[in-house]
Amino acid sequence: MDHPHLRTRRSAACLLVGVVAILLAAACSSAKHGTAAKRTFNPLASTTTTTVDVHALHLPEGFQLPDTRFVSLQAVTGKAQPVPPIPVRGGTSSVSGTVTGPDGPVPGATVRIERWVGSASGAIQVSTDGGGHFGATGLLGGHYKVRAWLQPSLATFQAAIGFVPAGGALQVSVVMQQHDAVTVQLAPTATTAAVGTGFGVAALVTREQVDGNGIVVDGAVKDESVKLTVDPAVSIDGDNPAKTAADGLATWTLTCKSPGSFTATATTPDGKATARLPTCTGGTTTTTAPVVLDLPIGGSFTTPDAGPYPAGSYTASSSDCAITYQVFVHGKWKDQHSSGDTLVLDGPGRNFEAEQGTSDCTYTRFA
Repeated sequence: MDHPHLRTRRSAACLLVGVVAILLAAACSSAKHGTAAKRTFNPLASTTTTTVDVHALHLPEGFQLPDTRFVSLQAVTGKAQPVPPIPVRGGTSSVSGTVTGPDGPVPGATVRIERWVGSASGAIQVSTDGGGHFGATGLLGGHYKVRAWLQPSLATFQAAIGFVPAGGALQVSVVMQQHDAVTVQLAPTATTAAVGTGFGVAALVTREQVDGNGIVVDGAVKDESVKLTVDPAVSIDGDNPAKTAADGLATWTLTCKSPGSFTATATTPDGKATARLPTCTGGTTTTTAPVVLDLPIGGSFTTPDAGPYPAGSYTASSSDCAITYQVFVHGKWKDQHSSGDTLVLDGPGRNFEAEQGTSDCTYTRFA
């Protein structure tokens, strides 16, 4: 007879063998019918993260991490993006009006109609008819500015402005002014001058004109006659009058015959300008009175005039006259100023010029 414990062990062993046999049979059956379970690969599940210990890095001997606490980074300039134009057409509003100039309505003028939204705008252009009238329809409502021009010399100084609601009509009057004024500028091309050594002086003549966008600009005047007037103590080398070149410039070379301070005046048919020349140094200082022009009692001169004229008393053509000049006293020329209806010269006088912003005057000697 078996021992009870032996019977228990044999029973457990038989059970284990049975379980293994069942599992093997199931595995074989799955393989036979191709239904083995597939394992899905998850890359995230297989990824590992490694933390680097900076203290374990092998840095060069003596290496120190830079202190970047106070480092400032340069600003990066972005590329400006173009702003789309504000639409003008596409509505049921209209803008119309009349363009006039100094002589009345202006036919054939260009009219620029600008629609503004904040600081941005869009624009269209139309032309005036034979009576100076213009109009544009199918516009969007909003704030409008209207200006006009006609080359070469007519343009608006201030645009007409107004607001038109959706479906509404805006009527404006646009006034243009004449822009053709001539400007004369004169300046020496050197800052120093010496007796017997030539130095340059240049006159620039420009005239206002209207460009293709209705903007008033200064353009060079070619072939303008420019006459230069200087003190007798200064000689002029070059044509006088001279003609301006394509850049509007006329130039001369001046030479001082004696030391002193002198002025020059450039005169054109449309304007004039005066400039003080660099002080001439060197040479021999004049100690005797200069030779003056003969101007008897009752004789007169009109600014600008280089002179020199004799000492005496002169009556001005207006009490508003104001001039600068030089008078010869104590062996040298001194700068002087006079205003009012009387001019008194204590010595020979020269380089008589109307002060800036005042008109030229005539002075008649009475004593």
